[in-house]
Amino acid sequence: MKRQTVLLLGPDRSVISGVATHLNLLFGSALARRFEIEHFQVGSEGRTEGALGLPAYLDRDTNVAALGEAAFGAGRGQPDFVYVTVSTGIGGSIVTDGRLFHGPDGMAGELGHVPVEAEGPVCGCGGRGHLEAVASGIALARDARAAAEAGTSPFLVGRAQTIGTAMLSGRDVAEGEDAGDPACSALMRRARRAIATACVGFVNAFNPHRIIIGGSIADAQGERLLELVRNTVAREAFSRLAAVVEIVPPELGADVSLAGAHPLVSSRLGDPAWRRGGPAPQPTLAAPATDLSVQTPGFGRA
Repeated sequence: MKRQTVLLLGPDRSVISGVATHLNLLFGSALARRFEIEHFQVGSEGRTEGALGLPAYLDRDTNVAALGEAAFGAGRGQPDFVYVTVSTGIGGSIVTDGRLFHGPDGMAGELGHVPVEAEGPVCGCGGRGHLEAVASGIALARDARAAAEAGTSPFLVGRAQTIGTAMLSGRDVAEGEDAGDPACSALMRRARRAIATACVGFVNAFNPHRIIIGGSIADAQGERLLELVRNTVAREAFSRLAAVVEIVPPELGADVSLAGAHPLVSSRLGDPAWRRGGPAPQPTLAAPATDLSVQTPGFGRA
């Protein structure tokens, strides 16, 4: 498992802002083993706190990124949004009524694993036709290698002769499209369409008022991608839901998860529910909460 760990401490070691880390799952060692995530199980927060003598809270990187955008970026003032990142893989997060939606097992928001092509390629998770299997950097690299080996893309054949077939990436496919290569153009159109199709589903399923689409591939595609998503949502989603949703780029850069580490900690610090290995209990109809917004500056219903 690849980790990016950043510790922000005061001079007297009195403050920890948070940890940005690449995680697929939160809770349960059996589930973690299924995804080959080692040394991550219930109790990790307690062991980390014991080692540091400081509060520690863990969450999936895309959830923390969504907190960053909510507090300081494109999600400010919007309590209902979906965050999608399109990069080497595809991930996401759901924010509803000012709260991260974790689901009962802490696993909700794996937006890269929604099906977009019933007979599409097999995903790394074992499913078929998932968004990540079609539109991620890993997927584009796979298709680039296949096109170079089959000789269907003059651009990729030439690039492979320079860098080697195994080194072809999604960036090469995007550059091939810009160079007018038909095979590369077809692959990029397919990827953009898959992202747009997934966003139609997100709009219909979650009724967000904003979808934030970031990540290195989405950032590089810019309005070429975002305009297609907007048009597809307007055309194919339920009209009432499509009328109220904005499709926007993120405002924070590559360190978005670091920005989200502060609201992650500040919203959970002192809440004993987060010491039970799972999210705080959500309000029920029998016992409605008076304030559903997360206690994070700049993040909640106005």
